[in-house]
Amino acid sequence: MRLRWQVAAEPLLEKMRFQIVRAQHRRAQRESLPPRPRLHKSQELDDYLWRFADYLALRDNILYLIDVKAQPYMPLKVAGRWDDFRSSNISFTDREYEAYRHARIPVLILLIHYRDSSAQRSSASVEPVYYGLVPFKDLRFRPEWASGILPKLPEELMQKLEDGEAEKLLRKVRRAELVRLML
Repeated sequence: MRLRWQVAAEPLLEKMRFQIVRAQHRRAQRESLPPRPRLHKSQELDDYLWRFADYLALRDNILYLIDVKAQPYMPLKVAGRWDDFRSSNISFTDREYEAYRHARIPVLILLIHYRDSSAQRSSASVEPVYYGLVPFKDLRFRPEWASGILPKLPEELMQKLEDGEAEKLLRKVRRAELVRLML
């Protein structure tokens, strides 16, 4: 599901006034770009970011590296009412953490929380879906932890997608785009 959200996020980023410069799932776009900007002082991590960044996007003439992190949540019944328990942690690989920490351009995390319908027996929707942009530099990290902690509660940082919008975004994802991400 994470790869589907990575591709489906493009129209969402455009809605947030980002101009997509490069998307990892678009091979033709990757090959036709002008000389690439330097993303990291280390050549190895620069190559890593260039190859694996979900999006490079412009807004207000600033180039951003955007990593899409999609996380399921489970609706739980607490004290007789339903609540959407959403995590305040975002997991990163060691390499992502090292690369993002010293990136030469701002790194934004597009956090998407979608309902986990796999725990239910019906073919329930992923909605409601919440999303928000979080600067990587605002996340709090503890030593020896592979995840960052949001600076505020998810409810304070994220917005809810309109009803039906998430399903529409996911339906537009083509299989070929997902295959390119797995290569």
